Amino acid sequence: MAWEMGCRKVIVELDSLSVYTWVKGLQQIENSLSNVIQECKEWLYKNWMVNQKNVYREGNQVVDHLAKMALKHHQNNFIKWRTPPSGVANLILKDKLGTVSSRTVCEVVSEIMVEKLSALEQFRASTSVHK
Repeated sequence: MAWEMGCRKVIVELDSLSVYTWVKGLQQIENSLSNVIQECKEWLYKNWMVNQKNVYREGNQVVDHLAKMALKHHQNNFIKWRTPPSGVANLILKDKLGTVSSRTVCEVVSEIMVEKLSALEQFRASTSVHK
């Protein structure tokens, strides 16, 4: 949609570290999302600037709500709304007003998370060298 609107500088906020690492190509994916991730990667190769950021779910409540709606209704198709769907307008207003949401953080260190963080650190190190 941003491409169709002529936007050529876009910030994409991802609230899943797994999706972030899959889209960045830091980790291989072999599940039902692989075709969606591949499509996301293809969009990144268009002639535009895309800045991907990993954010907490609480900082991205609109997208989190829309993703839950899609999962609930088993929708794999892209949907465009002229007006926000039920439940989203209030979240957009909260975001616009800068409302802060609290987050309970539970520290869980697993081998997989350590690998993901290591891959992310390696990626950051390699991109800072090229700047």
